[in-house]
This record gives sequence, structure tokens and C-alpha cells, in this order.
Amino acid sequence: MIFPKIGSLYKRKGGGGGGGGGGAGGGHASGGHSSGEGDGSTGSKGGSATEHGASTSFTSSRGASAFSLSSSGLGKTTASAYSDGGGKPSTLGSSSPFSGRLTGGGGRSGVYGTFRFGSGYPYGGYGQYVDSRPFPYGFYPVPVAVGYYGGNEYLNVSSSARPGGNLVSAIVQPSWNTSNVTYRIVGDNTSVIAVFDALVVNCSVANSSSAISAFSPSPSTWPLPEQIVQYYRASTFALSLDGYNNSASLQSNMPASNTSAPDSIADTPLPSNLNNTFLQCVNFTTGASVPLVDVTSNALTGTLIGLIVVFSLFGGLSLLVCMCICCSRCCSGRSERKPKKGLADKRRLSFEEEFYSRTPKISILAPEEIIKMRPNYSGIESRPIPSATRDGQSSLTPMKLNERKYLSLSPPQSPRSRSEERTLIDGQPKTADTLVFAMEKGAH
Repeated sequence: MIFPKIGSLYKRKGGGGGGGGGGAGGGHASGGHSSGEGDGSTGSKGGSATEHGASTSFTSSRGASAFSLSSSGLGKTTASAYSDGGGKPSTLGSSSPFSGRLTGGGGRSGVYGTFRFGSGYPYGGYGQYVDSRPFPYGFYPVPVAVGYYGGNEYLNVSSSARPGGNLVSAIVQPSWNTSNVTYRIVGDNTSVIAVFDALVVNCSVANSSSAISAFSPSPSTWPLPEQIVQYYRASTFALSLDGYNNSASLQSNMPASNTSAPDSIADTPLPSNLNNTFLQCVNFTTGASVPLVDVTSNALTGTLIGLIVVFSLFGGLSLLVCMCICCSRCCSGRSERKPKKGLADKRRLSFEEEFYSRTPKISILAPEEIIKMRPNYSGIESRPIPSATRDGQSSLTPMKLNERKYLSLSPPQSPRSRSEERTLIDGQPKTADTLVFAMEKGAH
């Protein structure tokens, strides 16, 4: 996203006051780095900053850590530099000094205000004064002067109840020339630390241990209202320029009440001798890094949706390939197991050949052959094929006497009388199923 240039969103028509110069002496508070007590407790580091392309130099800094807003009546809410913000507004609970007001919902895209205090509200920005307004970004407005546009109700908030901790300011100067120009950022302690660390990394701002100090508005403490060149995050964070004097922002020119008509004084242009590249870097980095509330959302990001689509397509393609392979193997297996034409008949014939090859071959002789072979015997007795015994042995059924075939298995025959079993040599057997055995007399 391309953030707007300083002052480009809010211009007023009309004549206007004098040029640059503003208060040379107004001493600023001295001292070391603010402790950030109370609500400035920190948590995980670098999450939102890493997702938005911040350098590793920043993500490893103190300002990259998320910090809790729980003591401000915001529950388990956290905020962090480079966070997208957004979400749905909610109502502050009884633990907040401003219980009942709406808070949250402001996103990064609406973080820029203008030169004027009270600008930059995505909702609830009615009139000229900031008292009784909601807190779209979860933070409280910065009262840069006592009695200035209804900001007094935010002056005496304790550091533990103020989101981000007590008010501080930081000196912002280019590291290559610290005597030429001085900007200041002002806001809650944790937000100022985060933005200052981002400016050191992105814009080569001079890093000094004494750069950050406590801020308490007074006529002798800088920044003054007329020195502000840009408000951010619904006037809860500001950037000032030492020596700049915007007549439209003077406390003496503010309307009498919130319902009074706005003044018609135009904003004073910035000095023409500024290093515009450095100023735009400071403005852009401040707007990109000033901490916003971390919103936990169930909505899928574009990257996550893309990954889900890619892996779904890959998974579906892999499943389709596996199914094709399985079907191919099944079909080839069936074709291998399917017997070829005539194979069953060959197997059956092979079985019969093997069976009969193991069965003793018995020749059946006709009576005349027997007579020729044994002419001196006076008689031939015939016996039937032994029938199946009671122990389950099968009997062999003889074929006709004039056929030379193998014997086949048949059910047991019923026993016959001895008289039925006898026959003469020169006669025919009495029954066709009797096998004639040639044997010597008395051999049986």
C-alpha cells in the first residue's frame, strides 16, 4: 500500500498565518529511556513485522515484541508493530477508565490523519473535540497541550491503565547530520519504542540511549500543538518538527466548543529546505510500524488459501494416479489368472492320463482265446469281479467280453449265489457283467 504524503489528506481553505520559525527555546524533558511500566508488558517478538517484510534487524529489536493491553480493559488483547489491526469494535469493560465506549476495529489502511488534532478517526470522529469519542485503534489520544480540544480527560490516566504505558517522546534525527533538523514522535511508551526502532533500521535515524524521554504537556515542553506535522492512529500518535509553527493548530485559534463552526485558517506549509527523502521515509515507516491491535481471525489469508488449493490439486492428482495404477494391476492380474482357451480340457486330459497310467492294465480275454492258450484244461471257472466290501473299497465293473477296455469304477454289486457264478468252457457266460478268469482246476 502507498501511504499518503504528510498533510495531503486534510487541507482547509482560507488565509493563513505566518511561516516557520516557532519557539526556539521550549525545553524538552530530559532523561533516559522510559520504563514502559504497566500495560507495556511484552510478549512474542517479530510475528507481524516478519509477515510484512520487516528486516531481521528490526524483528530482533525490542520494538518488535507484541505487548498486552489487558490492564486497559481490553481483555487478552495484544498489539504489535506492523500489525494489520481491524476486527470488530467492542465495548470497554468496567476495568477501563472509559467503560462503555467502543474500541477497536481500526485497520492499517486508515492509520493516517492530518496536521489537526482529532483527525484520522475511521468512526466516531464528529465535531472538533476528542473528548467522549470512541477508540477505534484501542489507544487513547495524545494530549499535546492542557485544555487542547478536549484532551484533558486523557491527561491524568495512569500508566497502568493507558494502553502501551505512559506518554513519552523521542528525538528523530538523521544519523549523518544530527544538528540540521530535529523531528519528534510522541505517544504511549511501547508504541514510541517500536516506531523508533523501525526508524533506526529503515531511515538511518541516530540511535541514542537518551533519545526517548517522558512527556508531559506544558507550554515549555516540546512538541507543541503547532509543531505537529502529522497525526496517526486517530490522534493517538504524532510526528512533530522543531521550529515549525502551524498557525491553524495554535490553541488560541481553536473553536470554542465541539459544536462550534470550524476555523477557516489554512495549514502553514512545511519549510522548503527540508530533506524530503528523509521526511517521507520517517512518515512512511511511522505509518507502517505504529502498533495496532492484533486481531485473531478465522478467515483464511490469500497465501493460506493458495497453499490449500495447491495441495488439494496435488493430492487429487496423486490419488488419481494411484487409482489408475491399482486398476491396471488388477486388470493385468485377472488376465494372468484367466485360463486360456482349451487349457481346462488339457488339464482334465492330463489328469485322466496320469490316473490311468498309475492303474494296472488288465487284458480281458475272449473264451476262444482262452481255449487256444490252454487246450488241455477241461474246464474254466468264472468269477465275478469282487464287490465292494463293507470297509468301503470300490469294485471294478467288467466290460463286455468282446471289448478290450480298462476297467472303470462303479458302485458295489449285490452278492450272487455260487450256482450263478459257474459256467461251461464251451458255453457263454450267464451274465454279461461276469469276467471269465482262466485258471487251473483247483487253483482257487
